[in-house]
Amino acid sequence: MVNPDEGWRAWADPVRAVALYPFAMSAECPQALIVEIGASIVLEQETADWFVAHPVHNAGLRGLIPRSYVHILPPLTQTPPLVLETSHVLREWNLMLKEKFLQNEVSDFRLIQDIMREVMNMRANLILNPCTKEETKEIQHKITTKIDFLNQQLGLDLIVRDENGDSLDLKSVCFVALYRHHIKSSDQVETIMQAKRGEDIETASSFKILMTFRSFHAPKITTEVDLIFSIYEITEGKIPKALCENFIVRHSVKSNGSEVDALNNESPTYQVLFADICKNDIATKQLFLVCQVVQDGNYNGKSIYDHPKSAKTPKSTQDTNFRKPVGVAAADITKLFSFKQGKNTEFRQIIAPFLASNDNETFDVVLKKLIWDGKVTEENSLNIAFNISLDDITAPQDANIMQGRLALARKIGLPEVILPSDFRNDLFLNISCGDFSRLDKRSDRNVEVVVEVMNDLGQIIEGAISSGVTLGHQTRPREDKFTTVVFYHEGKPRWNEIIKISIPVEEFASCHIRFTFRHRSSNLSKEKSFVPWAFAYLKLINDLDKTAIRDGSHELLVYKIEKKFDYQPKSYLGLPFMKSKQHAFKPDGVVALSPIHKDSFIVHSTLCSTKLTQNEGLLSLLKWRDDPSRLDENINIFNVKVNGKEFAKFLPDVLDALFSILTENTEPEKFDPKVFKSLVNVIHLITEDARFQQFLPVLDMYIQENFSATLAYTKLLVVLGETIENATVNANDAFHAAKSLKYILRFVVRSRELFAKLNNGKGREPFERKMEDVLQELIQFMRAPTQDIVAGKTFALRNIIHAIPDLVLVYDKIGLARCIMKMIAAIPEDQLLEQKIAAFKALVHSELFQLTPCRVEIMPMLSDTISLVFELEDNSDRRDLNMNSVTHLLGDVIIKFHELELENPGCTIENMDLILSKCLRKIIQNVANRKPSDSWMSGMVANMMGILIMMTENHFIDYVKQFDEKEPADRSDLIDFVMEVMGIIRDLVQNNVFPRTWIKLISAQNMGMLRTLLFLSDTICDVMKAPFEYEVWSNFFQCANTFITQSLLQVETFSEGKRSFLLDQCGDLRLEMGSLVKKMWFRLGQQKARFVPEIVGPFLEITLIPHTELRRNSIPVFFDMMQCEYYSSSLPSESCEPAITKHDPSLNRANFKLFESELIKKLDILIESGLGDEHFREMFFNIMMSLCENHTAMKKSGIACVKTSTNLIEILLEYRTTLNDESKEFQMYCVANLIQFYKNINYQELYIKYLKKLAHLHETCQNWAEAGCTLLQLANLLEWSDRPLSREWQHQNQSIRTQREQKELYYKDVSRFWEKGQLWERAIDLNKELIQQYEQITFEYDKISELYQKMSQYYQSIMKEVRPEPEYFRVAFYGRAFPKCFQNKEFVFRGRPLERLPDFVDRILDVFPRAELMKTLQPLSSEKKELPIQKLQINKVEPEMKESVLFKEKVHQRILDYYKVNDVDTFCFSRPFSRGEKVQGNEFASLWIERTRLQSSQIFPGILQQFEIKEGIEVFQLSPLLVAIENMKKTNEELKRLILEHQHTRNTPLNPLSMKLKGIIEAHVMGGTANYEKVFFTEDYLELHPEDELDVLRLKSLIADQVPLLENGLKIHEAKKTDDLTALHDSLFKEFQKRRIDIEKKYGKRTSDISVQFVRRSIPINNSQISLENGQRMSDQSNVDLDSSRGSIQSNQADATTRSKVLTAMGITRKKSHREDQRNSMNRLNSSFVMSVDEGCEGNSGLFTDCTQLIITQNPKTDQNHHDPMGDGLSVRPQSRSPSILSVRGSLLDDSNSFFSSSIPPPIPPKNRLSDQSIDLDADCGVGGVGTKRPIKKKPPPPPPTPSSMEL
Repeated sequence: MVNPDEGWRAWADPVRAVALYPFAMSAECPQALIVEIGASIVLEQETADWFVAHPVHNAGLRGLIPRSYVHILPPLTQTPPLVLETSHVLREWNLMLKEKFLQNEVSDFRLIQDIMREVMNMRANLILNPCTKEETKEIQHKITTKIDFLNQQLGLDLIVRDENGDSLDLKSVCFVALYRHHIKSSDQVETIMQAKRGEDIETASSFKILMTFRSFHAPKITTEVDLIFSIYEITEGKIPKALCENFIVRHSVKSNGSEVDALNNESPTYQVLFADICKNDIATKQLFLVCQVVQDGNYNGKSIYDHPKSAKTPKSTQDTNFRKPVGVAAADITKLFSFKQGKNTEFRQIIAPFLASNDNETFDVVLKKLIWDGKVTEENSLNIAFNISLDDITAPQDANIMQGRLALARKIGLPEVILPSDFRNDLFLNISCGDFSRLDKRSDRNVEVVVEVMNDLGQIIEGAISSGVTLGHQTRPREDKFTTVVFYHEGKPRWNEIIKISIPVEEFASCHIRFTFRHRSSNLSKEKSFVPWAFAYLKLINDLDKTAIRDGSHELLVYKIEKKFDYQPKSYLGLPFMKSKQHAFKPDGVVALSPIHKDSFIVHSTLCSTKLTQNEGLLSLLKWRDDPSRLDENINIFNVKVNGKEFAKFLPDVLDALFSILTENTEPEKFDPKVFKSLVNVIHLITEDARFQQFLPVLDMYIQENFSATLAYTKLLVVLGETIENATVNANDAFHAAKSLKYILRFVVRSRELFAKLNNGKGREPFERKMEDVLQELIQFMRAPTQDIVAGKTFALRNIIHAIPDLVLVYDKIGLARCIMKMIAAIPEDQLLEQKIAAFKALVHSELFQLTPCRVEIMPMLSDTISLVFELEDNSDRRDLNMNSVTHLLGDVIIKFHELELENPGCTIENMDLILSKCLRKIIQNVANRKPSDSWMSGMVANMMGILIMMTENHFIDYVKQFDEKEPADRSDLIDFVMEVMGIIRDLVQNNVFPRTWIKLISAQNMGMLRTLLFLSDTICDVMKAPFEYEVWSNFFQCANTFITQSLLQVETFSEGKRSFLLDQCGDLRLEMGSLVKKMWFRLGQQKARFVPEIVGPFLEITLIPHTELRRNSIPVFFDMMQCEYYSSSLPSESCEPAITKHDPSLNRANFKLFESELIKKLDILIESGLGDEHFREMFFNIMMSLCENHTAMKKSGIACVKTSTNLIEILLEYRTTLNDESKEFQMYCVANLIQFYKNINYQELYIKYLKKLAHLHETCQNWAEAGCTLLQLANLLEWSDRPLSREWQHQNQSIRTQREQKELYYKDVSRFWEKGQLWERAIDLNKELIQQYEQITFEYDKISELYQKMSQYYQSIMKEVRPEPEYFRVAFYGRAFPKCFQNKEFVFRGRPLERLPDFVDRILDVFPRAELMKTLQPLSSEKKELPIQKLQINKVEPEMKESVLFKEKVHQRILDYYKVNDVDTFCFSRPFSRGEKVQGNEFASLWIERTRLQSSQIFPGILQQFEIKEGIEVFQLSPLLVAIENMKKTNEELKRLILEHQHTRNTPLNPLSMKLKGIIEAHVMGGTANYEKVFFTEDYLELHPEDELDVLRLKSLIADQVPLLENGLKIHEAKKTDDLTALHDSLFKEFQKRRIDIEKKYGKRTSDISVQFVRRSIPINNSQISLENGQRMSDQSNVDLDSSRGSIQSNQADATTRSKVLTAMGITRKKSHREDQRNSMNRLNSSFVMSVDEGCEGNSGLFTDCTQLIITQNPKTDQNHHDPMGDGLSVRPQSRSPSILSVRGSLLDDSNSFFSSSIPPPIPPKNRLSDQSIDLDADCGVGGVGTKRPIKKKPPPPPPTPSSMEL
């Protein structure tokens, strides 16, 4: 045994640890702490080998655990926060994993399992592997994403994180900010969930596609080819459209032709980034990744696959190579695009099928076959990796691109947003198709197009053409010219090839593109030096407006080239280049060119330039300096013809032009308003048009970095002031100016800053005056009542506040705040309430709100606006519309106050007072009156809690004083306020508006509630005690109870991580609130008595919380309540004031019955609900007993109350442990204990409650007998009267109102249950009582008729139906590991129907799987019983029929069988053992039996199927002679029963009788009765045991009585035997004849009361066989031989006379039987059974047949008090069903079924039959030693030598 009080060292601080192995109580360590493997524990003390520890969730459960079983965890401060969080989360997930496994939820189980593996791997990587900062951040992001996702899936707590991904600290933010963090985190998690579900979230405006080329597999291609990749938009029936420029990979093949260089480790990886693809490009379109495969070769009559790479190509062939199409590969990538949040970092592998093309198949034809027709060459494929992610336009360019490791393929077109730093000047040209006539050729040409960029001087622009981007060693310089692929003899080629043309901006206008067409031949001699036959060109600038060429298709005019053409631009630039202008062709001396009108050539152009424009209006503005005289016209053209999309690309240039006009024009009165209007239009286009809002960053960047007009502010302010001033005249201009006010003021401020910086701050005063004038104009503008400018007011108010960050740079902040407040105040009250709120929201986040003087200006109007919204009517649409805005505004204010207080404590005190005085009460009332449909509800609650948390003690005191200042004499308003606050706290605790998974927010809310209640408690004590406000105090206690008992404060039920977080961040709020409650209770003083007993329940609920300190503080309050009631006045009080009479004992109540009754009632409710534990019971008992013992007056009654309550707690705890058990037997037992407890203390309400519960349990388990018994106890509590039912008898059937009706209903239910349980005898008695009521009281004869019909059925069932007899079992529960209600107790169990011992044992072991089944009946020692073990001892016991069950006549066996197993409470069982010398071959000589008789506490069947065994168990022994007598009686009874079964049932099987006869007559195993003769019928035995002489005679009589029984059995056997039993029957009959002669010779001849006779009768052939049933009278027509029956009866009378003489000779007086004369009556045949036995008789003339019938007759019973079937005058007791369960007296005296006619008297029991006497089992078997009955103590340990234990 380990002594925890010796040599222990306490830890300075509790240490966390984990159990490595399971540990449990044992004999060596009964103080052990029971833990499972992996359990978290806290170490308190230590020695060299042991720890004292407790579970983390229950500090009161302390115990010992070995040091080697424990692993000490490192301190939390040494672990990274995310690693620690991950550990806690994994433990919590592990518990959920087990639950899902047990619940067979496979999908959830696998999800948890997979994510746990991923998180554990990432956690290990984070701990063990050194990572860079970026890698660590990426791993943390992945971990937190997985955690948040799975927590959401499992319904676990939401984890709110800071910017670093760590769990947010509650103390770092205010409540409203914390609430918004939860909103944000919840939205993020929902976004992740939607992404997992595959739902699209439109958050991305553009994408970038990273493609990695891996391999190209085409075995037949053996030469180098170009792989040209691009993204195409493909629509069936239309020409494919490329979205990006090409990415070209030069592909080389090894000799085997199966691998590519890119797969070699030495080879570079080919990657390209397709950028700038916007959402509109893919929204409703089908995108494909397309790869065109192009080869250098010719058409020399052989296929492109015919040349192996190793073969040498002829020189002529090499010289005539050109670009030829090989085929196309394509893959659909549409589904890879999504608008999901986050980045997809995983590459998708794509296998694109490849289709080879013929010599004349164009790109679009092959692509159509591949995509739409599904033609694929199986052995050819293209392997690439694909990754699509969101594009951030503001992110810096990838370093891989900068370093040349990644190619960048830009979009064909400008991106959605063009930054000022972006510069592009590219023209994408798609060489689409052509239609060429043969001219002088016989067949179509092999057309090749040569593209060149030339200037007007005929010079080729070097490096102007790019066919695509390349990478690494394959990088190609820009080309001077580009040649298309060549199709074999194709007159209408469709190339669809894209090139990019890059020309310097300054040269763009002087350049054009020239296209020359030539025929390519496979023969060098036919090439004609590559001379083209035709020509076309394209100008890049429109001749009319000088704008760049329009985007779109251009059909060019094709000119035939003559031999004298010199190719100089001067010779063709004057000619039309568009086919639409071919009619304008004039030779003018040009003879080398002639248009081919039938031919056409089509190209598509797309201009991607930030410097060149295609808009005439934009160009006119940008070039205004070219002709200043046309300035007015150019401005008008710009305003009218400007295109938004084109203009947005040139935003910086446009603004530069406008501000240069504004500052440089010489007519300001004329041009300044126009320029201002144009500027307003530009700003409006960018800020208001949704298509161009992505250009706002461009505008902001321009103002900050590119704007340079230093003199613009003066003119802008003047024009702005004039525009606002004339608002009533020109409302439209004022409206647009107001919409652009923010950016106008920003231009003003930036201009002023630049001017001041350039001129050392000059001009400040004039600027401020002009600025003030503008602000005053805005104030007047706001005051104007005209409805036309209301919209302008909205924009002016919004934009002036948005311009604050810029205005404060150049204007006084306080003055600006004052002006803005004047603007808001100037707005009429019925206008722009929502805009005012929005203005205040923006104002709170401005720099002005940071300054205390500015807040002084802002807060009064802000609080008035909030209050105004609260005062709007509930049904007002404006209120519903504005409540969300006000809620957000108030939250912003609270957050800002918190931030300001952190920087400068105390700076917001005055501002907070305004919020409190004007808004707090209204906020509380709005929260209290909230509706579930209110969308602002949770935000308003957050605001309210934020205000309450920010309130200091002085704030609260000042706020309460306001109520006294308003109405000093009236406290009702203050009382209402206090009640409102406590009511809202209770409401929020019980119906929280926040999700339960927001544990951090709810914890912060609880801290705020506790703080508020602390403030309120002082107010309640100071203000509401005199006069006393009962409702306020009662509400406070109820509120405190609700707060403490809320589930989210019960940290013991949480996981370790959650518990650690709450205790670390918040502490245990229950202890603080419990201390406050105790303090408030004792501050009640004389008023405490008014709260008893109502306050008992709330206090008890608090005390039942498993917190040691909380219980220690709360339990003494119960003693104080007892004193309050004890010393309260017993006289009624006329006033509401309590009457405390402590100092006047004569007036005391002197009891606390109300308290005790309420305590019992609440204990029953709360403990059953799951509260309370053994630790509470011990603490309650110890503390209360100590207090009661030290109290003089209440000592006796107090101790009794404490003991009663403690006993109830113990019983309730035992009952609660059984509620979740599958087996209901032990739950029923605990319910019965409660029933008995409440019956003893006379608590009828709970007594009735548990009787109903027990009846329901029995009904559920189909224990019909017990259910009826339980309901009968309920019925017995009611009277047969018309009194109304009390509350505890409330019934679901509202029609039941009186006790008579309820009792009648119960009786019917009891009868129904007993009918199902086959207890028809009891149901009959019950119905008789009902009949008496119906017959004598209510006169309901119809119901009497129904009952008699039921009773008739019951009687028939008793006689006809077979009832399985239940068996009874004794169960002993040894050890302290059982539930307390079973520890070291013994019970008798009533088995279920047809349940035998093995089945019963299995059932008990299922309930106690850890129990060990004892193999012997030897009881355990007292020491072992106290160990924490579970040992079961189970054996069968036999019931003994009650002595009161007597019958006047001999009754039917089935009637008797019922009473053998029902209405019993006494049982016995036997244990055989050997004593004395053993006789070889004869075990009877030394076979003794130890018999135990026990009594159950109640009669079976009762309200339970098990009852505890009473004390006073009787144990005695039977000598071998008595054992022999008992066995003989048992054998005779069994034989008689089998014989009578053939009387009762016609179809009784013969096999049991055959086996019984064979076992008795041919007793080969035990030797039969011969062994008895050898042992007991010798002279030596009688000399040694003369006192056994009568028992020897009795045994002889039993042997003699067996002979007539055997004879009757053989008669039946002979009559019913079949052919296969004939041999057996003959053998038995022959052996019986020998045995009968021997026995009759030795012991005399006996007769039996059973008569079996053969009767011959004649039956007509044409009649059915006639048989007489049991109890029927024989027909007069039956030819029964009555003389033979009469002769048999006379013989029986003669035998009775002989027996009488024998008894007289033995000195035994025979009692006179009053039925002797009746034995000669022929009416005995009325109870006979007649059986027809076919003897093969021949019929008489075919009319009659002779048959033999077997008649079995049994004598009737004598009378009720004497059981003497043979009429020999011996009075005997009723017999049990088995001799093995008889006592010595019963076994020796009871011979009611033996039917022996002996004159031997019964043995006389010894006189000294004291229960406390013991027996010496080793006494000599001398005279008086055998067969003497000697009672012993209850199960004493027998002295050696002990009888051998009997195996169960």
